[in-house]
Amino acid sequence: MLKTAIVTGGSRGIGAAIASEFARLGYNVLINYKSSEKQASALASSLRSYNSEIFTFKADVSKSDEVRSMTDFALEKFGRIDVLVNNAGVAVAGDVLDMDEELSDWFRCIDVDLNGAMRMCYIVGKHMRDRGKGGKVINITSNSGAIINKPVTFAPYHAAKAALNHLTRDLAVEWGKYGINVNAIAPGYTRTDMMKKMPPE
Repeated sequence: MLKTAIVTGGSRGIGAAIASEFARLGYNVLINYKSSEKQASALASSLRSYNSEIFTFKADVSKSDEVRSMTDFALEKFGRIDVLVNNAGVAVAGDVLDMDEELSDWFRCIDVDLNGAMRMCYIVGKHMRDRGKGGKVINITSNSGAIINKPVTFAPYHAAKAALNHLTRDLAVEWGKYGINVNAIAPGYTRTDMMKKMPPE
């Protein structure tokens, strides 16, 4: 049976590249998206030339019920989850003192970039533990988790990615006894749709 991977935020940018590579390597892949249905469908169609099954699933990782539905769908289609890639994220730019009084940008970013990854880790991690075959969790963080990535101000994003880096270390220690490897990849600025509004420097 082929190994399987879930890639959140997998319809475009870094996530699409990751999903494509898993398909090329012969994995079954579930491509998660929130709003880019056309891109997700087009990507899935292009990847079906490989000898694996490719599905898409619309889910907001900031909502536990949608995360659970997506995981159940993956298990229904594949019977197992070997790799989870937490790539879904939002980048909220702007000075903290210019935020609204509810700090809505702050909480939106934290709830997707950090809490969303935690929701995925919790639900998929339970499956990996209970299945007894181990697994791989890869959190896509950012060099913004270790530095203040100028020139644009990104306080919510910086904080979320720093916390996700440390969560990755913690889960690696906790879950090693189950054969579950937890790691992070921390890219710098990458030419994707998310960067379209960034200044050239």
